[in-house]
Amino acid sequence: DATGHIVEIAPPDDLAHRSSDLSAQEHVIRLQQTRQAVLSGMFRAVEGFLAVDLQYPVLSAGGDFMGAVSMLIRLDDFLPEVIVPKVEGSELDCWLVQADGRVLYDSDPYEIGRDVLRDPLYRSCAGFAEAAGRIMSNGTGHIDYTCGEGQDTVKAVWESVGLHGTGWRMV
Repeated sequence: DATGHIVEIAPPDDLAHRSSDLSAQEHVIRLQQTRQAVLSGMFRAVEGFLAVDLQYPVLSAGGDFMGAVSMLIRLDDFLPEVIVPKVEGSELDCWLVQADGRVLYDSDPYEIGRDVLRDPLYRSCAGFAEAAGRIMSNGTGHIDYTCGEGQDTVKAVWESVGLHGTGWRMV
């Protein structure tokens, strides 16, 4: 509804979350302020899983904001279905990261939700830390890096993708 509370929910097995207050979520605030469609960044949904939320405003015939229709996308179900078939059987690896550095998808589930710019896991490899900085500060590009002496060189190529004001890097 217009105040950020869940009024209806589907599928019916999620009814326990009806009336949940989402008004403090950044993307809900952005939708209420702009009355424009939004795609959230990754967050932990009230249902307990990592997700992104695509919301479209609902306006009355007179143009008054009444709320939104929301499609909650469970990343651990959706992204592997899209990405894995594209790289399976090749030497390619693909990861998807938000513009703030948070990993949305990686072939290693341990990395999903981590921050490539700040997480200690990534700081142990100076080459990756430098590459991550370049990836996050440039919308498109490529860089070669290694994680130490005698290690294989990794070639990273990336492009920016986005929707409704939310940007991601596909690497």
